[in-house]
Amino acid sequence: MAKVYDNLGTSDTFKEILLKLNRAHPADLAPAMALAELYQRQGELPDAISQLEKILERALEKPNLLSRLAEINHELGNSEEAIAYQQRLVKIQPDPTHQHRLAEFLFEAGREREAVQAWKRLLNDRNQTVEAETPLASLLVRYDLLDEARLALNCAGERVKTAERRYQIGALLVQLNELESATRHFEHMLTMSEPERAVGKNTGLIGRATAPRSQRTSPSDTHRLRRPKELVRKIQSPSQSPAGRTWMPTNFADAQAGALTQLFLI
Repeated sequence: MAKVYDNLGTSDTFKEILLKLNRAHPADLAPAMALAELYQRQGELPDAISQLEKILERALEKPNLLSRLAEINHELGNSEEAIAYQQRLVKIQPDPTHQHRLAEFLFEAGREREAVQAWKRLLNDRNQTVEAETPLASLLVRYDLLDEARLALNCAGERVKTAERRYQIGALLVQLNELESATRHFEHMLTMSEPERAVGKNTGLIGRATAPRSQRTSPSDTHRLRRPKELVRKIQSPSQSPAGRTWMPTNFADAQAGALTQLFLI
C-alpha cells in the first residue's frame, strides 16, 4: 500500500494517516508495518529502524522484522547492530540462508574467525542440500576461504545430479586451480543423458524417445557442438556477460556446451 501512495505522490498524506492509525490502534501491526516500509522507501532509514524496533517490542521475535532490521542496519553501516539482529534471527529460525547472511555480516565487520566458524557449521550440517552447498562454495571463494570452499565443493560433488549444477561445481574448481577435479566433472557431464520431459499437465506421463538416443540425431546436437565457440569469450571474459556475471548454464544443452568449452580451455 505504501508503494501505491508513494507512486501517486501522496506519501506525506499517507504518512499522516498511518501515524494517526498507529496511535489510535496500537495493537494493530499493519499501520505500523506500512509506516516502516514508507520510511524505508523514502530513504529515512533511521526512522524505519526506530519504527521496526517499536513493532518488535510488541510483536516479540518475528523473523521478518529481525531480517529487515538486520538489513537496514547493514545498509547504514551499523555492523554490530546488523549482526545482533541477524543472530537473533538465526536463533529462532536457523535457516541456512540466514546463517549465510550472518557469516557475511561477521566477515565484513572484521570478525573473520567467527565468520569462518559459522561457515564451517554449515559445511558440517548433513541436512545441507546440494542447492545450498554450491552457492556456499561460491561465497567462500569470493572471500578467499579456499580450503573451506574445496570442502563444500567435495560435499556437493558427491550428491549432485543435474548437469547445470555439476557445471557450476566444475567452474568453481577451475577458479581454485583444481583442474584435474574440474576435468572429471566436465567429462562426466558429456556422458549424461538429457532428462526426460513430462508430457501434458498433471498427467503423470513421461515423454519417451521413439529410438535409442545413440540412433537419434537432433538439431540440438549440432548446436551443442557449435555453441562452445560462442561461449569461449563469455567464460574467459565475465565482464562481457550481462551485469558482468560469470556465465552459468540454464539448461542441459547449455551445460554440456559449457563443459566442452571448459575442457577446451583447460
